[in-house]
Amino acid sequence: MTTQKTSNLYWACRNDDIDTVKKILPKLKLTNINLIESNGSTALHAASFYGHANIVRLLLQQGAQTDIRNKYDKTAEEEASTDEVRAAFKSSSQTGATDDDDDIPHSEFVALYPNSEGKNKSELATNILKIRWGIHQAHKYTIAAASNLEHLEKQYRKKCEEKENESLCDARNRGKKLFEKYRETGNFDCMIELYLMETPFYLLVQKDETFLIDMYKHLVRYDKYIFQGFAYRGVSFFTEDFEPYYWALKHSKCLLEFCKVTGASKKRDYALRYMYHPQDDRQPVLFEIEFAEGCFSAIDAVSFSDFPDEDEVLILSGTFFEVTQIRKDKSDATIISLKNVPVNKAVVLTLIQ
Repeated sequence: MTTQKTSNLYWACRNDDIDTVKKILPKLKLTNINLIESNGSTALHAASFYGHANIVRLLLQQGAQTDIRNKYDKTAEEEASTDEVRAAFKSSSQTGATDDDDDIPHSEFVALYPNSEGKNKSELATNILKIRWGIHQAHKYTIAAASNLEHLEKQYRKKCEEKENESLCDARNRGKKLFEKYRETGNFDCMIELYLMETPFYLLVQKDETFLIDMYKHLVRYDKYIFQGFAYRGVSFFTEDFEPYYWALKHSKCLLEFCKVTGASKKRDYALRYMYHPQDDRQPVLFEIEFAEGCFSAIDAVSFSDFPDEDEVLILSGTFFEVTQIRKDKSDATIISLKNVPVNKAVVLTLIQ
């Protein structure tokens, strides 16, 4: 009878050997990544149990299954030994994680972090961002590298050509000048300006976490872009869209994060325009979002925007909130009050040195 040999991937994940994981992971098929080893666990179980959050994120990004149970009848997430690992699972939006009390509602728009250990919220938010930074470093992919810049520029031009019209022609020309200026000066303001323009570049990098982290690296160094105060966002919700916010209000220790870059306005009256939708089954909602201190991942975008009258505030993913109140106003609209949970800026600065 042949004894199954434990794979190199498993041992690398168990021992926090991230260099080996990065080297062999892209070469493996999903069946090998999700292999149940001779000890009854997968590589994801090992990384989770031993608290190696960066490796958990790498495995999840490569399609590691989260519903496989080990010989103890536990999923990898159930074996998680730290909040950082649990945050890695939540950030991936690939699991059916549960809080101590009840199931966490799933949403494509927001992520919830249960904080079952009751950590300081700012500490937890900082740890989540550290995990993402670690994955960014592991991939060695940065917008400052010429090859990556060229890749983004090529994709941008392709998107413009796919939807050729007069306005996009002008946008493409403006975008070309901004790329050239960034290449010459290294001033990342050019990329932020392009990001805020009405062009396909916004859609191109909307889900590109690497680009967002490069924005963090720029924004955290300077105070001139950070927003402090109240911002407002008007939307319309189906009934099920409310669930994550009521859950977060009930579980006061948790954190909430917008999954995509989200626009808001410093003008309450301007945000009110977007509360209503022609569909009868949608309900008007106004977000009141408080930034009690300056937040580098919330951009005061007025100086960049093509529409300065909107007084836009751009909230990047990686900005965390607590839900402080949900109420009805006189017009029967729902008001959802969010308060920013700041990350430790000093810790973030050490990551980019």
